[in-house]
Amino acid sequence: MLSILIPTYNYDCYDLVKELHRQALECNIEFEIIVADDCSSSKLSKLQQITELSNCHLIKPQQNLGRAKIRNFLADKSQYNHILFLDSDSFPASNNFLKNYIQFIPQNLTILGGRIYNKAQDTQHTLLTKYGITKERNKDILTKSTSPFTSPNFLIPKNIFNTIRFNENIKGYGHEDTIFGIELSRHNIPYYRFDNPIIHLQIEDNQTFIQKTKESISNLYNIYTTKQYPELETLSPVLKLYLKLKKLHCTPLLAKIYSKYSNTLIQYCDNKNPNLAIFSLYKLCYLCHISTKL
Repeated sequence: MLSILIPTYNYDCYDLVKELHRQALECNIEFEIIVADDCSSSKLSKLQQITELSNCHLIKPQQNLGRAKIRNFLADKSQYNHILFLDSDSFPASNNFLKNYIQFIPQNLTILGGRIYNKAQDTQHTLLTKYGITKERNKDILTKSTSPFTSPNFLIPKNIFNTIRFNENIKGYGHEDTIFGIELSRHNIPYYRFDNPIIHLQIEDNQTFIQKTKESISNLYNIYTTKQYPELETLSPVLKLYLKLKKLHCTPLLAKIYSKYSNTLIQYCDNKNPNLAIFSLYKLCYLCHISTKL
């Protein structure tokens, strides 16, 4: 019935697998859980214990595959007609997490369950927490989505996944899931949002999250300049605003603001109560900076 697929890199997800295994047995379904360790550079002491659980498997590619290719690799290893992809640094927010998804399997729907965050315990981890709390919670009714596709927690029929697959030409960090959603739309395949979240456990500190955001924006710009995905102009708020400002010849000014004041802007984001409006401005200025530089 269900293949639960978990790519991991430098994160020990045994506790996640153990909980999913418990819920699957409770639901009395045919299932498998496959974890792919994408050549982690650190030792994951408990990960091997996954193989001691029934219907659970640990596989290790010979080389690091990256965010897109590892998901395709997992799908190729799966045996059931429905796939549930989960990020490894997560944990189900509900004891009925799998049960909530199983109710939709007969309808062959693609569903994004969402992600939630616990309140930050210190000032070094406030930005991602506040950003996630503001941006990522789904509604508790099944809703057809027009916003970008996200991949931390989604259910999809395997035949639909194999029609689309993640674009392995997208390298680096970010937006391989956005492109996956665009391809779904191009094939007239809807995807839905439903409040069945995972809890994001591995919260990056503010500086790491800012750096990852910059990598994501660089990837966004590089993908957009290929001209293969014009849909990004409407799906990405920062790109949409950038293009408007470009027509007004304002982007060089914002690029200069980034060059001169980026550290000042970061100060508004890396503190006890990050300013998300300033964070949005920072992202826009950085996009203008890299586009001018390139």
